[in-house]
Amino acid sequence: MEIKNIFGGAIFFFIGLGYLWAQGAFLHISNAHKCVGRVIQLEQATSSRRSSCRAVVSFSGVDGQTHIMRSQYSAPGFSVGRKVKVLYNSEDYTQAYIQPSWLRWIFGIILMGIGGWIVATTLLPFCLK
Repeated sequence: MEIKNIFGGAIFFFIGLGYLWAQGAFLHISNAHKCVGRVIQLEQATSSRRSSCRAVVSFSGVDGQTHIMRSQYSAPGFSVGRKVKVLYNSEDYTQAYIQPSWLRWIFGIILMGIGGWIVATTLLPFCLK
């Protein structure tokens, strides 16, 4: 029974970790530069299942030049002129991302918390013996 709990908890934890990774929670942690960019355009992006708007953002890098990036995810709350936080790699400005708000990460954090709690409560009795 304990092995199933540990395995189940680990699955929750790693699904949450994967979700956070996909949402960009760990982008450029070691060498990220942060700046404030401005949404200059909303592009219509169409996939096989649906259409959505993606933000086109202008930002100034540490090199003093203005760079343009396109968001990799749908931007329903954005409007032209809105200021956004941008994370970018100064060695490769094509690696720039709009910094997601913590609300985009809450699902992954909850999954990781549930998984960690299951594993901890399963292992704790064995550690206290």
